[in-house]
Amino acid sequence: MTPRPAFTPNRTSIVYIVNAPSRAGSDGRVSIDLRPAERFGRLRYLTEPGDDHPRGDEVQDLIDELERGLAGFTQDDFLVPVGHPAIIGVACTIAAAASGGRVTMLRWNRTLRRYEPLLVDLARFIRPS
Repeated sequence: MTPRPAFTPNRTSIVYIVNAPSRAGSDGRVSIDLRPAERFGRLRYLTEPGDDHPRGDEVQDLIDELERGLAGFTQDDFLVPVGHPAIIGVACTIAAAASGGRVTMLRWNRTLRRYEPLLVDLARFIRPS
């Protein structure tokens, strides 16, 4: 994993959120504020809140949902890895297959209180169909 070169905003980039955050507490606030990721592109949620613990036959349905949601993923897009680790892994795999192996994730920097891009190059693991 390598830090992505200096970020230049791209109005066509999409920021894919693996799992939509749930509402926390009785005040209705979301558990994670993803608005800072909007500086990288338009936010697109791949799953609904609560979809992070599929059971049995729901697993394939969730994989199909992620595949449909990431069908247009390109090297100019971003993936925010929030939610269940297994679902994040599946989403990253699908995104890598769609983009020739290069996936830029957005990681939260707690100190600077902002998202930072992290390029993950998995191209050597992608097998041609």
